[in-house]
Parts: sequence; structure tokens; C-alpha cells
Amino acid sequence: PAALAMLVVCSSLGWVVGPALPFADARSRVTLRERAEPPLDPRILASPLNGYRRYVRDRKAEPLLEVRGAPDGTRIRIATMDRYDGLVWGVAGSTASSADASGTFVAVGSTIDASREGRTVRLSIRNLGLDGIWLPTVGDVTEVDFAGSRADSLASSFRYNRATGTGAVTAGLAVGDTWRLSALAPAEADDSLAERPLREVLLPEPSNSSPKALAVGAEIVGETTDPYRRARILADTLRTSGFYSDGTGDTAEQRNGGVAGHGLARLELFATNRAQLVGNAEQYAAAMGLMARGLKLPARVVMGFRLTKDSTTAPLTLKGEDMTAWVEIPFEGVGWVAFDPTPDRSRTLTVQQPKPLPSPRRETQVPPPPPVVEPEAQPAVADEDEAEKKRQDDANKERKQTEEDSAALRRVLIVTGVASAPILLAGGLAGGILWWKARRRRRRRTNGSPVERIANGWRDVVDTAYDHGRAVPARCTRREAAAFVGVPEATDLARLTDAAVFGPGDPDEDAIADVWRRAGDVRRALGSDLGRLGRLKAAVSFTSLRRAT
Repeated sequence: PAALAMLVVCSSLGWVVGPALPFADARSRVTLRERAEPPLDPRILASPLNGYRRYVRDRKAEPLLEVRGAPDGTRIRIATMDRYDGLVWGVAGSTASSADASGTFVAVGSTIDASREGRTVRLSIRNLGLDGIWLPTVGDVTEVDFAGSRADSLASSFRYNRATGTGAVTAGLAVGDTWRLSALAPAEADDSLAERPLREVLLPEPSNSSPKALAVGAEIVGETTDPYRRARILADTLRTSGFYSDGTGDTAEQRNGGVAGHGLARLELFATNRAQLVGNAEQYAAAMGLMARGLKLPARVVMGFRLTKDSTTAPLTLKGEDMTAWVEIPFEGVGWVAFDPTPDRSRTLTVQQPKPLPSPRRETQVPPPPPVVEPEAQPAVADEDEAEKKRQDDANKERKQTEEDSAALRRVLIVTGVASAPILLAGGLAGGILWWKARRRRRRRTNGSPVERIANGWRDVVDTAYDHGRAVPARCTRREAAAFVGVPEATDLARLTDAAVFGPGDPDEDAIADVWRRAGDVRRALGSDLGRLGRLKAAVSFTSLRRAT
């Protein structure tokens, strides 16, 4: 009875006092996720290396960073990837050992304890156009200081991974962001490292990898057993025997199938066609990383910049075309050492068209000129009957020729009509598919509640990914699905869609328009690495129409 009485009293107090408590508004809701920021999990983000081609080809002339104070040869790290799943090199999660986990990003202050000794580099970086969450750093950062109007926001959202020297800001980068760094410069490949043992680290094993691709490294290094010399031979062989191409112009990349990215199908071309390797830093670094893993070398792939000029006296502007990628392998006493497997950009292989062989010369006999024959004298006046007969014969011949020409024209028209029927049918089918997709997109955007129209923008992106041959699992969150869509813009769209769908109240028309505008950016990014034929095939693909609309 006493417990029942206590329960009644507490319920009554809650009924009376509850509505008067702070934030107790029936018109809004407060959830825990709005008050606490979830930890950074890079596994749900698209592979940074997957966006490399977009920078060096589509944004090659755009300024991305301004660097001051760094000497020539300094490597600026954007992202470090140590997990290969057969499709992309990505950032492993925090399931690896705590000392080596590349996916464990923690909040740190402005000063970071160094785990080794080395040459200190001090520089400042200003963002001119780089986007995303990855904060460009150098070596092992010991101090970071943000400046500008967003300094407080960047400092509070800064996360750092000591195992890889990689930084991230969950607030995202914006144009004008500025930060100053003090760091220990990484070691470069040098013959003094010969005979030095590898440092023991725990990295994720490659998954879905071809034994052929993993075994290529052993063929290249031969009987060499020293770890440093093995890594150096791999990098030097790829750099000196391969050719560079960023996928534009009339290059011999067609000899490698014209395949973009660094999936297993692309890297196997390096295993089967080593006589004519063609690609950019994305393919060469990804291939060397996989070959090194086959040799039991703990390799990881890094994307970033390597300065080719000194910036200690004047600022240096880095553009999209300056971005590169390299491979790092750890050695005892010096840490991670960088290796460059990519050929110089001037080393290109142009497709040469075969020249026709000259026809053999023939000796010809020139006949002598015919003898001159004097014409016989013609009668001055022709017979009128003969002239009339000749006119009739000429008229008959002209009429017969006209009838033959008409018959030939009818035959040509009949053959042309029969031959063009399949083309017209295919064109009609393609037009019908395009019309149906446009109608579906219009209905999704305009029909239903505001939340449904927001969610439909993401559904349209998933359907487009299916049409581009990228299967997105049905039972996963939008942020997980963004990794399968495979373009950086998809992650931002997934986050924006979740915020609108699960947020308080209904989104307004501006929010709906913003989601659909970003969905259009994702759709365009999906086809950015395809040629005209590839984009046409995706546009008329029937794959998404077979799914539920």
C-alpha cells in the first residue's frame, strides 16, 4: 500500500509540475543526438582516394591551398588509407589495435605529444577551395593553431589520429580557413635504410583481392630479401616502366581498357599488362600498396601534395593538378617512409595510328601516239529523215534512263527504310525510358508530404547508382549506403537527408529544393568518370525501373 501511494503521489506531481519544466514544450522534441556529437567514424565516408581523379582532371586549374613556410619536397597529407576491400583503399575503423588504428580519431588540444624525434617543420596553410572533413597536415603534428572567423569552430571539432598523422574537422572545411602547424617531417626513402628491419604494426588484411595481383610484387623484386630494397625496387620499377595519364586527351590509356578508379579490375591490368602501364598517381600508389602487401610489407596509401617549390620566402598556391599519392612503409627507428611509384607527368604514351604502306612503283610502257588520219569530207547538207530518226533514238534513250534511275531510287528507299527500323525502335525505347525516369523524378519531387519529398531525393540518387552499376544494399542507413554510392557528395546528401527526415517539424520548400539540388550534384558526380557512351548507357539503363519506384 505504501509503494502504491508513493507511485500515485509521484505521478500526480509529474502531471502538474512536468509541463512547467524547462524545454517541456509539446510542440517540439529534444533528443540525445541533438545534444551530443557522435564519434567520427570514417568507415561510412567515401574513400578519399576515390575522389583523386576529380581533382587532377576536373579541378586541375582550381586553387585549393596556399602554403607558407614549408621547404621544397614537403609532403602535405590529406588522408591515409590502410584497408583495401577489392574496390577502394579506405580508412580502417577503430577495430584494429589502438596503437595502429587509422580510424580512431580523438579530440586533442593545440599541443600534441610527439612519439619520435625528427626535423621540425613550421608552416601555415590557408584553404582556397578544398572541401570535406580532412584537414591537411604534415608528418607528425606537434602543435596546431587555427585562425580566422571560424577558428573556434575548427578548434572544437578538430580530431587527430596519432597512428597516421591525419587530422579531421567534423565542422568541415570552408574557403578562408587558416591554420598554423608545427610537425616532425617524415623520413624519405634513402639507401641508409638498407638492412634496417620493418617496424611491427597491425594493419587490416586486404579482402576480395586477386592472388595474381598480390603475387606481381614477387615477380618484380626477384630474390631480393631486404625490406627496404624490395620497396625501393617496386617503386622504381613502376615509376620508370610506366606512363602517366590523367584520362584526358588522345593517350594510350585505352590500351589498359580505359578503366578509371583503383578497383581490383583496374589493378589487375597492372598485373597482366606491365609492358605498358598507363595511369595516374591513384592507380600507381594503389597498385604498389597491394603488391607490397603481397610481399608482407605493411604498406599504406597516402593522398596529398608534395611541394616542388620552396614556400619559405613566398607563399605557394597548390591546385588540383598538384595533388598526388604515394605509399608509406614503416621501419624501426625512423617511422613511416614515403615511396613514390608514379611516373613523371611528362612521360606519356600517345596512341600512334598505323601509317599506310606505300604502293610499289610499276614501270609502265607509254604507247606511241596514234597516226594522224585526215577526216573525210562530209556532205554539206544532212538528210532530214536521218536527223529526225536520230532525235527519236536520243529521246527513247533518255526516257529509258529516267525509268531506270527511278527504279534504283525506289530500291534505295526500301532498303533504307528496312535498315533504319531497328534504329528507330531502339531510339523509341530509349526515349521511353528517359521519359519514364523524368516522370518518376518529377512525381517524387512534387508528390507526398515534405518529409516524403525529402526522402525521395535520396531514393532518386540510389536508383541512379543502380543504373551506374553500383548496387546499394537495401538494409542499411543512408550514411552507410553513401559509401556504396561511391562519390564524396553522397555523404553530405545522406547527412542532410537524415537531418531533415528525423528533425523536428516539417522541412520547408527551401530545404526540399536544397536536397534535390544536392541530389543532382551526386547524379552528375556518378557519371563524371564515364565517357559519353558510359553516361548514355546509364541514362537508358532499365535497372532502376525494375526496382520498386
